[in-house]
Amino acid sequence: MRAVTCLVAASAVPLFAVAVPAQRSTLTGSVFDSLAHVALAFASVQLSTPPTDAGHVVGRNVRTDANGRFRFDSLAPGRYLIAFAHPILDSLGIEPPVRELVIENGSKHSVLSLAIPSAPTIISALCPAGARGDSTSLLVGHVRDARTGERLAASSVALRWSEFEIGSRGMTRTQPALVVTTNAAGWFAVCNLPVGIELFASATHSADSSGTIEVSVPWRGVRWRDFFVGPARRVVDTIRVGGAPLASATDSSRSRTDSASTVLARWTGSQIVRGTVRTSDGRSIAGAELRFWNTTGVAFSDSSGRFALKDVPAGTHTLDVRALGYVRDTRAVNVLANGDSNYVAMSLASVRSYLDTVRVTARVGFDNDANGFARRRRSNHGVFLSRDDVDKRPAIATTDLLTGMLGVRVSHRGMDNYVLVHGTFGECVANIFIDGVRYSPEIGGLDSFTWPSEIEGLEVYTRSLYVPAQFWVNDCGTILVWTNRQRRSARTPAR
Repeated sequence: MRAVTCLVAASAVPLFAVAVPAQRSTLTGSVFDSLAHVALAFASVQLSTPPTDAGHVVGRNVRTDANGRFRFDSLAPGRYLIAFAHPILDSLGIEPPVRELVIENGSKHSVLSLAIPSAPTIISALCPAGARGDSTSLLVGHVRDARTGERLAASSVALRWSEFEIGSRGMTRTQPALVVTTNAAGWFAVCNLPVGIELFASATHSADSSGTIEVSVPWRGVRWRDFFVGPARRVVDTIRVGGAPLASATDSSRSRTDSASTVLARWTGSQIVRGTVRTSDGRSIAGAELRFWNTTGVAFSDSSGRFALKDVPAGTHTLDVRALGYVRDTRAVNVLANGDSNYVAMSLASVRSYLDTVRVTARVGFDNDANGFARRRRSNHGVFLSRDDVDKRPAIATTDLLTGMLGVRVSHRGMDNYVLVHGTFGECVANIFIDGVRYSPEIGGLDSFTWPSEIEGLEVYTRSLYVPAQFWVNDCGTILVWTNRQRRSARTPAR
């Protein structure tokens, strides 16, 4: 009887509880860059349990793949905190967004999407209410030391751009400028920059500096850009504009200049940048010319497309690459002082992929030689290019037509290309006339106002002795450019 009683008691009240193991779960997801509208590759995704009363946290970390995807396996049910980190967030100056996630018991697979905040959200957080408008744009980033990578407080970031105005006195160009200072974390933010145009930016910290690079800010968008600064030695060239004497100087010895001179500063350093130049389909390009803006060094790629560009200052600089038959390309490069990681792979597109096939059925020359091009060409006192000659030269910019021309040199100086000629008394900045109107070097370079596709004739006089009287300005040479603009304007019906 007791045995039965024991059996009944055992059936009513279990002597022990059977533990059911919790089912492990998998978490997958993706990280999206809402600014560039692409998946965010190589972001660090961190998953952790909430801190206990004792402050203990259990965490795991994975990286997103090239498609922005991530995966965590064998997760126990419970509450988790998840966030991601990426250099873009660091440059934007915003904290990684943290989300709470609950893994239910019995859930085999969970999916989660993470993203960098949208441009309107970031602009609202960083730009003061009074500085926001319908077209508000934002440029953010850090200034860093090219030797250590550390962020630099109290650094200056300078921005400038060009604005053209056509009035009763002709065309004038102004260059507005803006300078901001980094905070204690080496971070800066600039709101309400002009959009749709190229901005030219550089950074300085004490005696260190970067080069000048192009930055474009999207309409109602955010652009992030870090600047590296490093030491450099300054070399100064004083180029004649007209009849003033040509001089050269260095930091330790400045020569006298006058109002008819243009001072062009270049920089030199001790770094070496190596790399390759190839076509878009991977073929090597030999003979490509490579130089950093406003620096002294120049290099040419060999038969395998490799190059080694010496005497480069440390910091962020613009690499300019040109090759005959290919579209010119520029890229901002962070040149680090350790030198080991200064490697750049450049890819150039063929001119043929940009130029449509043109079928010429008839051509009307200059109207009865009204500008005297044909008559002056017969005198053999200069270098002349007709429309047919221009078509035979694979030129993207007007100054490309002057490459290799005896007595002419194109000097690349940041946003402008100065055309220098070996004139009567030495090298000087050439006088430029377009359709009979003189353009001052202070307005801009030749490429700012003409394209090869609109040129009907080009005259180059390297010596002032042979410059036609009506175009003589000073003792420097002159370049005359004749376009098809006037003929098109004359044929436009009045409205």
